[in-house]
Amino acid sequence: MFDNDQFVADLSESLSMALRSKTTLGLAKKALEDENFNLKQLLLSEREKFHALELKYAQSVAMKLEREQAQGSSVLVNELEDARAQLTTKDDRIHELEAELAQVQETCCELSNQVQQVQMEAEQHQEVSDAKLEKLCQDMNHSLTNASMEAMESENKMFELQTKLQISEQQNADVQAQLASSQLSLLSLQQEHESVLRVLHRDQDQAQQAVSERDAKIAELLQSLESIKAQSTAKRNPNEVPAVAQTSTQAMPLGQREQTTERRSAEQNESSQGASSSQAQRLTLVIPRRPTTIQLSATFSVCLPSARQDTFKDHPSFVHLSEGFQNHSFSRGYLMDKLGGASQGLVAKIVNKKSLSVLHGLGSGLLFPRPDLNCWLPTMPGAHGYMFVGLQGGGKDHEKFLQPAKWSLFLPKDKKSWEYYGEYEVHRVPDLDLSLEERQSFSPEFRRGYCEITAQKADTKVKHPPESKILEIQEKYDQGQLRVPCTSLKCIGYNRQLVLDLVTPPAAEDSSKRPREEASQVQPRAKRVKTSSLQIQ
Repeated sequence: MFDNDQFVADLSESLSMALRSKTTLGLAKKALEDENFNLKQLLLSEREKFHALELKYAQSVAMKLEREQAQGSSVLVNELEDARAQLTTKDDRIHELEAELAQVQETCCELSNQVQQVQMEAEQHQEVSDAKLEKLCQDMNHSLTNASMEAMESENKMFELQTKLQISEQQNADVQAQLASSQLSLLSLQQEHESVLRVLHRDQDQAQQAVSERDAKIAELLQSLESIKAQSTAKRNPNEVPAVAQTSTQAMPLGQREQTTERRSAEQNESSQGASSSQAQRLTLVIPRRPTTIQLSATFSVCLPSARQDTFKDHPSFVHLSEGFQNHSFSRGYLMDKLGGASQGLVAKIVNKKSLSVLHGLGSGLLFPRPDLNCWLPTMPGAHGYMFVGLQGGGKDHEKFLQPAKWSLFLPKDKKSWEYYGEYEVHRVPDLDLSLEERQSFSPEFRRGYCEITAQKADTKVKHPPESKILEIQEKYDQGQLRVPCTSLKCIGYNRQLVLDLVTPPAAEDSSKRPREEASQVQPRAKRVKTSSLQIQ
């Protein structure tokens, strides 16, 4: 027989259990919501920390790239590793929450099973009130609906958390890529710095070597100058010749010592011949032989680059001159009187040609370049070279020598006399003016002096240009806006007869008109050469 009280008691107990389960589910839901809220807050805090870390990293890269590159990078790497560890911890916590959610879902399934059992028991007992049973079912369905909705909300929140986690991982990967790029940039900067240091060390070594070579040349030139002074003193004081000659000869190199010995013997023979022929009415001046290389100032280099030398490789440039041809020098006034042209300036055009210039068929005129402004001039008679002529200004030097022409070249032997170097084809090609590298190879004194000459050429009314103008011109040269003009000097012949006729003019010329200047007369010549030719070694 059916026991209604027992059924009611069982049903009440089942309802109590369902209520307890609902309460438990509510507590679990509350705990899950709290945990999700805390996790959300924690993720927001971690995101803020991550952004702060990115900002700190950017500032570290921008402000401390050179001083703290290794320390800053290690700190950022450690912080990134800490952030990664924290994210790993959060992943573990999310997995735990997922496990708890699975347990909640299992609990919901158990409650559903219990409800089904209660429904089955209610169907078996037809005498139970339909109203109570319906209300119980409605309550259970309501509880199940709420539980399902809570489970769906939990799943949505879990999906959002997973999405945020993926975004955080992507941002972490981006930060790691930026860090790797920064490390590569630092490495390239270090390599660039090392290469610049190597270039600077190499340039310093080359500069020290150039200074050593220049000092050696200066010492050699000073030694040669002392020997020349000693020889001049010995010739002015015949009684002191043996002692002075011995001192100067010991100071010379072996090859120059032999040449000096031969020259002394030739001079003694010529002196004896001059004593026997004292009827010759001419003034004699003994001029010592100068070094082969013209270099009036020790600060200027006469080393012609190999690339410039190659332009003359098809034109050998050595002239064999006997001892008599190596001691002749003439003043500008004497050359103007005998050949024509002006007594000053670089270019002396022959307008009113003299008899000697007509006799020898001189070309466009005479050139008198200064070695202190033209450090690539020929180093000996017959040699090739360059002169830096062609600046823009009132004299229109930039319009000269644009077409090849024949000129007679004279270079200074001392302050008042000039030596004949030969007949030269002079030509300037503006595209072949000095490059920036070639100009930088010159000494700072030469570059400074040429800037002053450029300023003077630009404004001939100002004798001493202001310092600001010189610095402005120097900056234009350094930046390549201005280029030093380079005019080639190619030797095409050496007129020996011209030198002999300058030393002893032809007999047809009135001897009373000869200028009485010491630099215009030299030692007597032994023979007169009938032809002039260029002898090539």
